[in-house]
Amino acid sequence: MRPRFTYSIRKNAFPNLKKTVHNAFSNKYLFFTNIILSLTFSGAGDFVEQNYEIATSQITKYDSNRTKNMSLSGCSAGALTHFWYVFLDGAFPGTTFKVVMKKLGSLRISQLKILFRKSRPNHSDYIFLSGLYGLQHNL
Repeated sequence: MRPRFTYSIRKNAFPNLKKTVHNAFSNKYLFFTNIILSLTFSGAGDFVEQNYEIATSQITKYDSNRTKNMSLSGCSAGALTHFWYVFLDGAFPGTTFKVVMKKLGSLRISQLKILFRKSRPNHSDYIFLSGLYGLQHNL
């Protein structure tokens, strides 16, 4: 007779996970959490995209330099958007649907103001817009 293998996840299988997640998203570590998540998602997204491009014969081999650059741009985007949303949280306190829509609307308005103002955009404007573009389009 073959032994039966049964697996079950106990209620306390990951006792520190809840505490770790709570700490990571606390005000003390939120900046670093945003940077790490943005860096990770940007790198992982580029990895998936390159695998798709290899599968469809758009490129011939994996480019680790491209993934490094995408991860670093995700890092800068994570830092910029962290401070932007801290500012928005102060300007529009609350988490109701209406307040969240105001925050998202102000993000779009700020992008349009930079794009259509009469003075010439500076370097930080390009970094800000490219970071937002990357986050919005999962680059």
